[in-house]
Amino acid sequence: MNEQLKSRLVGLLIIAIGLGLTAWNWYSAYNNGYYYLKASFFGPFLVPPGFHMVLFAPPLGDKKLDLFKIVFLIFGVLAGGVNAYLMSNLY
Repeated sequence: MNEQLKSRLVGLLIIAIGLGLTAWNWYSAYNNGYYYLKASFFGPFLVPPGFHMVLFAPPLGDKKLDLFKIVFLIFGVLAGGVNAYLMSNLY
């Protein structure tokens, strides 16, 4: 398996974990009346960096922080913050 395919598969796994964590937390909040604050931030935070890995396929050991990574990390922080804010105000 080449390096780009591995990177894209890891990106898909990160997206699936982020979406699953977010869905589980909303399900828990809606049906049980409680949610986990850290999970409400961390789940949506994982999705944009996962998309970055799927779209651009950086090498897995790449530690260089370029503009695209920073932009996707900012989107992740915003998505996590918005989700945590919505959950804290709705439940």
